[in-house]
Amino acid sequence: LPLSHVVEMLDVEDALESRTDVWDELARVNDLAEARNLAMEIFANLGTDAREAFIPGYFAAANADELRKFLDTQLGELGNEEAPEHAPAIILEMRERLRATRAVEFFESIRSSEEPVQWDVTCHPYDRHLLVNAGPGAGKTFVLVGRIAHLIREQNIDPSRIVVLAFNRAVVFEIKRRIQTLFRSLGYATYASRLRVATFHAFAIKNLARIAGALPEGAEVNEVLRTFSQRMTEDEDFRRDVAGDVRCILVDEFQDMTDSVYAVIRNLHLGSNRQAGVMVIGDDDQDILRWQRQKENSQDQFAQAYFERFRNDFGGDRLSEFTLQKNFRSCREIVEKSQSMISGCFENRGDYRRLKTVALQPRGDAAQGVCNR
Repeated sequence: LPLSHVVEMLDVEDALESRTDVWDELARVNDLAEARNLAMEIFANLGTDAREAFIPGYFAAANADELRKFLDTQLGELGNEEAPEHAPAIILEMRERLRATRAVEFFESIRSSEEPVQWDVTCHPYDRHLLVNAGPGAGKTFVLVGRIAHLIREQNIDPSRIVVLAFNRAVVFEIKRRIQTLFRSLGYATYASRLRVATFHAFAIKNLARIAGALPEGAEVNEVLRTFSQRMTEDEDFRRDVAGDVRCILVDEFQDMTDSVYAVIRNLHLGSNRQAGVMVIGDDDQDILRWQRQKENSQDQFAQAYFERFRNDFGGDRLSEFTLQKNFRSCREIVEKSQSMISGCFENRGDYRRLKTVALQPRGDAAQGVCNR
């Protein structure tokens, strides 16, 4: 039986109901008691030599969160992070219990978000498609990283079977940084390196390099992507080889599509024998690469066409569409005036239209702010 105890207050007077400081303190006491109970289990399974080093670290922890971080470090040293199957069963069990607590807390922070759609996207089934339109400051990267964590932790997808693609190195670096930070806090640091996160260009080069003479030396980005997408379209074996055992494909900044890049996404899905779920997230209001499509001779000139093409190619029962409608970054006046200005840009335009039907809203506690232009 657990040695920790949980205090429950019965027949509480009304005056105590409003004492949030009392309830917060009670939660901290119970949380620390639970962490200490796990610490005693770990200590009991340590060798004699390891116990002496364990004690100072245990007493140095000032609260439950610090203690859990210390315990996770100890469990990582006791077990084998790189080959968990070789770790003692009891160590794996305790590590899982510890990490489960952190994961629950992380997912609860998304579930309780002011924007409920963030949770809908995060926990969406891995083998279903997602089309997400999100305005500035709506948490695109946050949701993308949260979904990756959910795929691994809750849906049991091997990290190596997840492909994350973006358009530039800065975005890829930011995604990798956030994944590493999050996974480290959840106790899954080694998982981050097994994810396949890359720019479309780097992804193309890596796969073309396996075919002798397929990659023109010194080729620029557009030429590489055209060569890669054409090869994937025409060569079924190559398409399957590139896709491998991928189960989830996630694409950031979808509004930056060109014909070649879109062909890569579609063929990657086909190469998985149509089994992989595809998530694309972007903002049609940030469609600024018409010149790139003209340079590449893409059939469509505006991002809206790629959103609609995705809907046609991946539609049906397996497709869900969401819009992130809350800006968490800016003051109220900036959000309201920018939305008014953007809407005005689409008036009396026959060549393109705005896909969003609801204006972006500021977060509930956003300051009024001042916007001069």
